[in-house]
Amino acid sequence: MDRTLFAAVIGAAGGFVVWLCNWLWLLHSERKIRTRIRTMLSMELEDNLTALRAFLSAAQNHVTLTAPHMVQMQRGDQFATAPLPTWKHAIWAGLLASMPLALQEQEIREVYQLHFDLDELTRLKMSSKGVSSGHEWFDNFEAQISALSHRGNPLRK
Repeated sequence: MDRTLFAAVIGAAGGFVVWLCNWLWLLHSERKIRTRIRTMLSMELEDNLTALRAFLSAAQNHVTLTAPHMVQMQRGDQFATAPLPTWKHAIWAGLLASMPLALQEQEIREVYQLHFDLDELTRLKMSSKGVSSGHEWFDNFEAQISALSHRGNPLRK
């Protein structure tokens, strides 16, 4: 009987060790996956923000006139005529089901809002065609670009 009990204890201990190793490996694998998802999302956000900053810089640096009201008009014209970058949403869309594993609730909200705001810029740009009072549109458009650029990548905070 002692041998049977000893064998059962050894078997149970061995099973526990195997279960523990498997559990630790799963934790390690999940952490690696979480890190990779965050990295991919962050890269996509950085690409979009870099393109947005380049668009803003090009519009602001295109000014060649010196009179203040003419500078404003020229910048507004640049914003109205220069094409917006094509926003990247492929990683966000492709990994949507994995977001709860990799991001905290607030991060999900912030990343979603950034993607939404980029699309909103495109909508605003499309609605600028045929606008009679471009000054209001220009002020709103530039303010949104500046706010997005200033807010930055929510995964790099």
